[in-house]
Amino acid sequence: MADWKDVLDRLLKEVQEDEACQKLLEDLLSYAVYAVAKNEADIRDTLRNRVKVQNWPVDENSAVELDILWPGAGYDSAACAGSFEVLALLANKGLLKLRDFMGASGGATSALLALADPQESSRTMLTFY
Repeated sequence: MADWKDVLDRLLKEVQEDEACQKLLEDLLSYAVYAVAKNEADIRDTLRNRVKVQNWPVDENSAVELDILWPGAGYDSAACAGSFEVLALLANKGLLKLRDFMGASGGATSALLALADPQESSRTMLTFY
């Protein structure tokens, strides 16, 4: 029986060398950047108004503090990568401060993969899903 590390390394190499997979990964990440840029003014306005009306918590820089909770959703948990990419982009712009990550089952896996990404993006989550 193969060692799990050898199997993981082999599968990761397959994903990294698969041109279609890499194109899809880059397309998904690029679309999130595009969507945030396109809607940034509306997002800023919505956040500003919600903070006023609903008294949402903000940090010292007026970024909305946000906890993330993802449900157990089996393979649908890959959708968490899209939401995380957008939230991470908004956090990098100073609009949000991502605080606690929680999840059940696939949601917990998504939380772990989100936190494991060295660039605070969904690249790791998309790669391993």
